[in-house]
Amino acid sequence: MIAAPTSESTTRSLRRRIRPLPVVLLLLAAAGAVAYASSVTTPVKLRGAMVTETAFEETVTGVGTLTAEGRAVLAAPVQAVLLSIDVTAGQAVTAGTVIASFDARAAEADLRATRAKAEAAGRALESADAALAKARAAASEATARLQRLEALARSGHATAADRDSAATAAETAGLDVRAAEAARASSAADAAAADASADELSARLADYTLKAPFSGVVTNVPASAHTLVSPGSPVVEMVDPATLSADIRLDEASMAKVSAGAPASLSILAMNRTVAGRVAVVDRSLDPATREGRIRVRLAAPPDGWAIGQRVTASITVGRVPDATVAPLMALGWEDRTPYVLAAEAGRARQHPVDVLAYGEDSVRLDGVAPGTRLLPPGSVRPGRRVEVIE
Repeated sequence: MIAAPTSESTTRSLRRRIRPLPVVLLLLAAAGAVAYASSVTTPVKLRGAMVTETAFEETVTGVGTLTAEGRAVLAAPVQAVLLSIDVTAGQAVTAGTVIASFDARAAEADLRATRAKAEAAGRALESADAALAKARAAASEATARLQRLEALARSGHATAADRDSAATAAETAGLDVRAAEAARASSAADAAAADASADELSARLADYTLKAPFSGVVTNVPASAHTLVSPGSPVVEMVDPATLSADIRLDEASMAKVSAGAPASLSILAMNRTVAGRVAVVDRSLDPATREGRIRVRLAAPPDGWAIGQRVTASITVGRVPDATVAPLMALGWEDRTPYVLAAEAGRARQHPVDVLAYGEDSVRLDGVAPGTRLLPPGSVRPGRRVEVIE
């Protein structure tokens, strides 16, 4: 049988186990101190950027969406069934291309009936012309007979009764002429009205076929074939790619620097590509709530994959300085709303406040740092830390 340990033997055992702990702690502390000293004395290797003195283009930036000055929404001109849509979204079309057709059977029937009325009115006018010509001939003959009988009556070769009868006949013939002229005028008015109505219906019949008003690209087809559409309902939307532009919003300070004709660079976010353009319109009114203005930048050429409404970022050149102190934009940091740069000086990181004079597309014009200074990424190390700049 093993005897249970006494209280005294237990205490001696615990003392033997606890004695080495201070030694272990001292060793750990020494190792930490060595590691810390090593981390402080070993330079951090970082890639740097050089401050240069060079020509600088000042730019302002804004965001907006892609649009086009040449846009058209082809809508239904009448209430009718949409028989066919002959284009699809993304399709290029030329001016005059048939876009869609509507059921025109009722309009065609109206046109046939109106043309029949016009033809009848034309025949009635021809009859009125013949009647007028006959009345005028009878009146002329009655007048000539009256003149002869008057001459004969003066010479005693005709009676007064014959003369009076001829006068009555001439007067009646004149009344017949005036009546025929009135009938002819009425028939002419009826014929003109019927012709005008037929022309109007014929012109309206052309509306039952939608055609492209210009050469461009179909961007949207909101309607469906074989459905009843109301007047004004959009059927097809199209754009002239040659008129692509971007509506850009700028802050108040930037608006004061921009003028029409300024070169611009547009970054289309969805395609991760940049296209050139120029400022075409500067709207000199500001939104009272946001204090932003609007400009329109016209693209030099339509990029592949464009779409109306795509988000874009615009960089507009507003000035040029031939000799400026310039640093990469990525080298500029901010701390408590104060701009600074982190410079590598004598093997250590030094933080310097700077003044931002202007922004470029990917660079910044500074005051407070000398050309030739090597800059480190902001926040990459603490000021005073040893650093080694990697070329």
